Amino acid sequence: MDNFQFNSKAETLNKLRKYKLDFKIPKFFFFTVNDWNNSQEEIFIRIFNLFKKKRIIIRSSSLEEDKEDYSAAGKYQSIVIKSYSRENIKKK
Repeated sequence: MDNFQFNSKAETLNKLRKYKLDFKIPKFFFFTVNDWNNSQEEIFIRIFNLFKKKRIIIRSSSLEEDKEDYSAAGKYQSIVIKSYSRENIKKK
């Protein structure tokens, strides 16, 4: 991990998954705003297949947060979705 490069939160966590770590990274997937605007149905299918109707949390992931020497913890809202549907996720 000597040359580890921090990116967005999601990209950084995705990179960390390949290392043997002393902590667990929960199951997740990420997509861009462009992905959302062009492929909502595919994203919903992936959510429903990956999380099997479990509670999910929608979180931000930006290059403006969580850098090696800076944290924007708490700056962006995390949304808990206990019972989800396409409509419920879209509202959030």
